[in-house]
Amino acid sequence: MHCYQIIASEVGVSVNDGSVVSDGKLNYVLPDEAAVRLSPILDRYSQNPYWYFDKLNFGKPPAPWAIACMDCEYAIAGHVATARRHDSGIGFSPYTQPPDPTSEDFVPAVGVITFMSKQCLENAANKSPLFSQLWMGLKDRSPDKNWLLIHCPLEGVWLDEALNENRERWLAYRNDTI
Repeated sequence: MHCYQIIASEVGVSVNDGSVVSDGKLNYVLPDEAAVRLSPILDRYSQNPYWYFDKLNFGKPPAPWAIACMDCEYAIAGHVATARRHDSGIGFSPYTQPPDPTSEDFVPAVGVITFMSKQCLENAANKSPLFSQLWMGLKDRSPDKNWLLIHCPLEGVWLDEALNENRERWLAYRNDTI
């Protein structure tokens, strides 16, 4: 795992009187070393590490405390969704654009997991081996800054189980939240 501090700031636009006002969008600045590590991952999905994060949360504030990038997309949306509380501050996104329109039985992939606060990850760490691994990589990081964690390939018995149960868990979760 590799962890980097990133900067998330609201984008300003200039108006006619010369003042700068927020346009309500976020812009992420990440270290070049992080971009170099992410490039081989995101290149597979036709994404650019310098621009990909601007799409998270539809580009709207607030910025997550931490963004965890997996080494590839995993079919674990059911695991992630059911291991967190619905209002936990934990979100996820694939690297690829979902189909539009999505079918009723569509199951998204997980490339990125976001945590709105350090506390929400700490609360989830005992509910999932994945969240526990992510907590180990982020627990010593300041709650007042923004972080990017690049995770190593996932493995273990829990992953095999999550992959086998993914579709059923996702569809059950989705049906419970509709």
